[in-house]
Amino acid sequence: MQNYFFRFFTDLDDHIFRIKRAEDIEKVWKVSLLLFLSTIIIYVWMAWLGMGTNPISSVFMSVSESNYNALKLYFIAGRAVFAVLLAALILYLTSYYFYLFTKIRYKKLVIMQQVVLIMMLFERLLWIPLFVYLGLDWYVSPFSLGVIASYIIDLEWFIYFFGAVSIIQLWIIGFQAKYLSNLTDMKRWKVWLMVILWHFFVYCIVATLSLFDVELIEWWLSS
Repeated sequence: MQNYFFRFFTDLDDHIFRIKRAEDIEKVWKVSLLLFLSTIIIYVWMAWLGMGTNPISSVFMSVSESNYNALKLYFIAGRAVFAVLLAALILYLTSYYFYLFTKIRYKKLVIMQQVVLIMMLFERLLWIPLFVYLGLDWYVSPFSLGVIASYIIDLEWFIYFFGAVSIIQLWIIGFQAKYLSNLTDMKRWKVWLMVILWHFFVYCIVATLSLFDVELIEWWLSS
């Protein structure tokens, strides 16, 4: 089952059934390592392009060229650290959350989260041309509800919250619910509730961190 995660996009139902019946799945850690490296590369690339620096652009513009380059490298290093933490939270903390309620084998839950991380990295890649060519931040992506929220309400926290709710995120919710429903005896409505509550919690955290993004970046650069 070396290429198990590719089959999720070609024959989802059959592959979930195979994972359910499998006694052991090899080389999961190799896929996780590859995903960690991919996450770091994508976030470093995004940082190099200047994504995430808009709130503190005045800080970068007010320093000398040598200090600017040093601050930019420091910012990129911070994004690399963030990428490691993000990948770990998605692969392992989220898997542990679902394990507590379902008792599905932890390794099989990590496999589910590997697919989730792949889709989230794909979403980040979509953000790049939107930023480079249209100047759009992630929370006003045309693939999310952030644009609609910005027209309805003027509170930044809610714009960030709904900006985190995208087409890909909705796919992830459906995928997790289907995966878990096939590997556990829990009632489907309980599985859906468990998944939705988790994502609601995550969106709240994302919105809150985004609200204090300037303070967090300035703290990192001044530490």
